[in-house]
Amino acid sequence: MIPSSRGLIGIAVAIITASVLSGALAARDWDQAGLTSVGGRVLSTDETPRPVPGATVTVLSADGLSLGSALTDVTGIFMVRGIPPGAVRIKAAKAAYLGVEYGARGPGRRGVAVPLDSGSTANVVLHLPRGAVVAGTVYDAFGNPFPGMPVQILRRRGHELVTAATDLDVRARTTDAEGRYRLYGLDAGEYIVGATPGIMGAGVEGRAVTDEEVRWARQLAAGGSRLIASPEAAPRISPHGHGRLVYASGYHPASLAADDARGVVLNQGDVRTGVDIRMQLQPASSLTGRTVGPDGTPVVARVTLFPEAAYAPDDAQGMLYTITSASSRGGVVGVRSGADGEFAITSLTPGTYRIAARAEAKDGPGPLWAMTRIRVADEDLDDVVVTLSPGGSVAGRIVAAGQDHEPPGDVLSGLRIDLVAEDDSIGAATLRALPVDGATAAFEATSIAPGRYRLQVEGVAQGWLASRAIAGETDLLDTPIDITAADRLAVTIVLSPGAASIGGRFSDATGQSVADYYVIVFPDEASAWLPRARRIRIARPDVTGRFEIPGLPAGAYRVAATWDVEPDEWFDATFLAALRPASIPVSLAEGERLVQDIRVGSGGGRLR
Repeated sequence: MIPSSRGLIGIAVAIITASVLSGALAARDWDQAGLTSVGGRVLSTDETPRPVPGATVTVLSADGLSLGSALTDVTGIFMVRGIPPGAVRIKAAKAAYLGVEYGARGPGRRGVAVPLDSGSTANVVLHLPRGAVVAGTVYDAFGNPFPGMPVQILRRRGHELVTAATDLDVRARTTDAEGRYRLYGLDAGEYIVGATPGIMGAGVEGRAVTDEEVRWARQLAAGGSRLIASPEAAPRISPHGHGRLVYASGYHPASLAADDARGVVLNQGDVRTGVDIRMQLQPASSLTGRTVGPDGTPVVARVTLFPEAAYAPDDAQGMLYTITSASSRGGVVGVRSGADGEFAITSLTPGTYRIAARAEAKDGPGPLWAMTRIRVADEDLDDVVVTLSPGGSVAGRIVAAGQDHEPPGDVLSGLRIDLVAEDDSIGAATLRALPVDGATAAFEATSIAPGRYRLQVEGVAQGWLASRAIAGETDLLDTPIDITAADRLAVTIVLSPGAASIGGRFSDATGQSVADYYVIVFPDEASAWLPRARRIRIARPDVTGRFEIPGLPAGAYRVAATWDVEPDEWFDATFLAALRPASIPVSLAEGERLVQDIRVGSGGGRLR
């Protein structure tokens, strides 16, 4: 058994206490056609726990489908009735608190399933921890409060900064009339707080002041009025003659890049104030360009500019500005090129951008597409040529495993095949199975925008599994693929009449069932450790220590157990590499159910 990083730093006491109440709530007469009910109380995690009224308690099926919910009363008591028998998960949530699940080790963690027999009532207690709060004021470059500024809070995940999970809506994440913000319901951890005015965001009319102008002004202030009558003494003006300065994204306390920002460490329930942000002005840039077709002639196109990554010029610190008037704008930029193909976008903040373009083809069945990247610093970009081309296409057929013909018709009904864009590519396509002549099932999509896509097969009939989707030597169900304008991709999707599964039981050194662990199944081949990979699965045992991971394709896997894991961390390649040495290799055939019991102990764990 390999503990996660949280286990290694000593998480010994769960911050959620969820226990079955023995007789605390009387089971009520609720046995309508064998349905069950779930009742209990929701309490705070204060030193002296208090009832949490108005919390929402939701009962979920083992695979996450909502089966019913209820609000707690003033005493924290709830009751959810009419639940079908089977294993269920129980979650509680309330604004300003951290959502918890029964049996989980912390907020956002997965809990344990509770088995419900026909006509039974489960009574549980869940303790809701209050979330941390971070608050402050956003100031402009002159020390004035900055109202209406969107505020974002980021958290480091591996080598990336991702938006922190919060239930706050957009209005709650925007500064008020005094430039103040307050973000609540945050888990413990280290955060980066920033303000994001948009790629054409708030700005002022003016220009950057050169060092010569600064020296000249200081001489005037010191009594050098004779300089006024001396034309040769006039200072060189800034080269940024377009006269607009804009606010780029800023991070606490006064950084232009998130990686350079000062982190804010929050413990559970902390209220951290004074996390202020000082925004900085930068010279605005403009972009002019032309949209042309495959033959180089101008085409009228819709041009959209997306921000891709923040960029801070090396000389951005310590700049002085002359201000004439103020204005503001914001949002992703979209323009239409003219009949001559020309377009212009002004007032851009520094950064890396993606230009996406779409035009209707003069001749041909589908639109023309283009995708390119540009970098904006502190100079204008002129005559950027965006060449549009016809989109790619994907076509193929669906066959049953081991056979060269279509699966039965009832298996194909409801089947959906999607190409899902891995990035912000425009024009993500959806493909649908199209039976042809009753002898095969075919699908096709044309004019697909260039980009990276993942193929997904949804709506597969119960008892069947989309085991692979082969294009050349690549399984598109496991590996994303780049589609370009010239691509004509041929795909064969194989449906198997039976998915494999892994199940078993957790026990301690004495043979007693335990439920305080996670089991993670992942591919033996590290190249398949991709975000949201279908072969990477996680499960918690139920209160009897039993677990089941269904719906696995055949192949070589590793099985590992861990004490704790953060949400989605099981998709991180570094985390899986740490699990691998103490994992056990297994091989699954199509339709096989493998029993893999797991024994854990105080001195570590082993799989058997």
